[in-house]
Amino acid sequence: EWMSGVVTGHWVDGQPYTVALDEGSVYVPNDEDKFIRRPALRFQVGDRVECNLHKGDGWVPGIVAAQWPNGTIETDTDEAFSAKGAPYAILMPKERQFIILGVDQDSCIRALSE
Repeated sequence: EWMSGVVTGHWVDGQPYTVALDEGSVYVPNDEDKFIRRPALRFQVGDRVECNLHKGDGWVPGIVAAQWPNGTIETDTDEAFSAKGAPYAILMPKERQFIILGVDQDSCIRALSE
């Protein structure tokens, strides 16, 4: 049975991952799909979304630029930033910048209401 959890540590006590569950924590013995996997995401690349940046700006429109970006994202302004491990990279067209969205939760990202 698969359970939802949050990775809270890497290479602790010789185990690749420590995962916090609703009731306690577990070690993941191997980095294999039969032990740990990323959840399916609600939004696809190109989807128009709104993001709550929790900065008092309310919901800000964006476009999903990548799912599970692995490594560095380079922008047209010669900036680069690490996006490893985050579910989404979001292009904020108005600001002409990318943000990394660390969770796929209703309180942080939703479909754009037009």
